[in-house]
Amino acid sequence: MFEQTIQESAVTLGVGEGHHPQVFVPAGVWPAAGPTGIEYVLVSGVVAPGFEFDGFRLDDNRS
Repeated sequence: MFEQTIQESAVTLGVGEGHHPQVFVPAGVWPAAGPTGIEYVLVSGVVAPGFEFDGFRLDDNRS
C-alpha cells in the first residue's frame, strides 16, 4: 500500500500571517486544492524544468 501523508498549506497573499503565494510540490506527490470558504478559486500549476506526458495520469477522485 502507499504511504499517505497529508500536508496542508494556505496559499494566499497573507505572507506576514505565515501563508504563501505559492507552494512547491515535489515529484511523485499528488497535489490537491480546494477553497477555504464559499468563494471561487483559480488553481494553476507550473512544472519545471519541463513536462513529459509519458507516465502522466490525471486522477478523477472517484477511486
